[in-house]
Amino acid sequence: MIWERVKYFYRRGWLSFGLLSTAFLFLFILTWQKWGDLIVDTGREMFVPLKLAEGAVLYRDIFYLYGPLSPYFHSFLFNVFGVHLNVLITSGALTAAFTLVLMFKISRFFLNVFLSTVTALVFLLVCVFGHYLFLANYNFIIPYSYPAVHALLFSLAAIYFFFRYTKDLKAGDCWLSSLAVFLILVTRVEMGVMAMIALLAGAVFFNKKMGLVSWIVLFGLPLLLAGMVYGGFWLAAREEILQSNLFSFASTNTFMDNPFTSWLSGTDQRAENLWLMSKSFLFHGLAALWFFLTGMAVARAGRIRDMQVRNALYLVVTVFAPGLIYFLMNKFAPAAIQYRSLPVLIIVAFFIAAVRLVRSEDSAMSPRVLTLAVFSWLVLLRIIFKVHPMHYGFSLLAPGLIVYHVLLFRLIPDMISNKTARACLAGGFIFVVGAYAFQYLSMSMFAYQHRTISIFSSRGGMKVFPNDRDRACANLIRHLATQTHPDSTVTILPEGLTINFLANRDNPLYYYSFMPPDFSKKSVESDVIKDIEEKKVDYIVLLQRDLEEYNIRVFGTDYARNLWQYIQKNYSVETRIGPFPYTTPDFGAAVFKRNMR
Repeated sequence: MIWERVKYFYRRGWLSFGLLSTAFLFLFILTWQKWGDLIVDTGREMFVPLKLAEGAVLYRDIFYLYGPLSPYFHSFLFNVFGVHLNVLITSGALTAAFTLVLMFKISRFFLNVFLSTVTALVFLLVCVFGHYLFLANYNFIIPYSYPAVHALLFSLAAIYFFFRYTKDLKAGDCWLSSLAVFLILVTRVEMGVMAMIALLAGAVFFNKKMGLVSWIVLFGLPLLLAGMVYGGFWLAAREEILQSNLFSFASTNTFMDNPFTSWLSGTDQRAENLWLMSKSFLFHGLAALWFFLTGMAVARAGRIRDMQVRNALYLVVTVFAPGLIYFLMNKFAPAAIQYRSLPVLIIVAFFIAAVRLVRSEDSAMSPRVLTLAVFSWLVLLRIIFKVHPMHYGFSLLAPGLIVYHVLLFRLIPDMISNKTARACLAGGFIFVVGAYAFQYLSMSMFAYQHRTISIFSSRGGMKVFPNDRDRACANLIRHLATQTHPDSTVTILPEGLTINFLANRDNPLYYYSFMPPDFSKKSVESDVIKDIEEKKVDYIVLLQRDLEEYNIRVFGTDYARNLWQYIQKNYSVETRIGPFPYTTPDFGAAVFKRNMR
């Protein structure tokens, strides 16, 4: 009776829900307040909603790179629950939780409960709480961009409800998929376009007659509503809205041809990255062959009559087969290159599913694989030659992760007639993805455990690394919070809005990031100078923010010269924390106070 209840809960996914919830809560508590960065990116996601909550209009009064949904949603939360970092943490955690559920739900269209749980768990361990770089910006709790994780959530929702709609043709699922597409479009336009392309392809692949109303609801309505939203902002902001990268489909950076973008996509070192992609693909191919041969050997061993000999062979194969693969993983294919061949593997999955569809071998699963493969491949274009969960891959990897597991656990094994070999192949890849996930988790935990310095403020706390950079930023926050008037305005160059947020000091400027991409348009620098002059910013802080990712070394020398000259003429150094910025390799900050006139 008890066993029957256990099987019931397992089939319904409740045991999976319990496991995933426990793992999520454990990692959330273990990494508490160890997300985000004091200088890079995440401050924007704190500061812009705050300005909107105070009455600013996006694009007109404050610059923003992405669609309006995320900052306005967070500004609403700030108005309801107060301005506190925990509001954003809760938002990020809920986004991660819902995305985790969708990863499991979508996987269930292709895989059994156990393998769907494995897929969701890998996503949780590798992507949601990943911390592979010095910056803790590439996780779901406090990401570099909330629109990135919100757009992923809405994209998976659009695909999930589309799959449900194509199964039963229920109008409600069509409307829900349409709503999700609209939400993507007002979060990240380029992601919305990619999702619409994938759904359009899916409608063709399923070869089912959708009524005219369904086509309008699924594709026309989201575009119409999104057009109305952006039209409203155009009326409010006019040409200022074009300063964002809302409608840049080729790149989501401010400009395309910068070294950082090339490095992220892998186009800067194509030969090396193509080699790593080939190496990753070769490893997956050899692993598949090895597990297949292992399965055939196990099948042959099952014919041996002597039980002791048979059991001994089983033991040898069970230990030796994964042992050899684990050796190859450590020596030739570490976790860092696991997903490098994902764009190629997605194409393989697409081809297998297409062949099965043409042969009418699977008219239900194959169109879904094709739809998800189209979307996954489009999403990966940004990191096409350098796919890994670091940087933007923590979110861009997710749809492809499902295709990856469907290929390894379903499509390839289904091509094998021998049941034992098929089981060994799927089981072997479970070992591979599990071992890789453990390596990623170990890397993340190593980074998290070294974030030991606590920063407290009325708006929340963070734990940072005990290095000169983060200690100096902590001292700067303390200085601004205690040594400047609460109404003082502070602009931090070239970047550092997290410091503004935690110190509770306003930056009144339209622009708040002064990195090389932000100055790619020549008029921006003069606009910034004019804005500083008109709003009479009380304090300007210069930080030693590393700029080498853009092949630029010094702010005010290699770029932004006119702005630096204006600061030197109109502001005087009030205090220094560490060496003067950019005079030594060590981190330093200088606080400038506006000269009295």
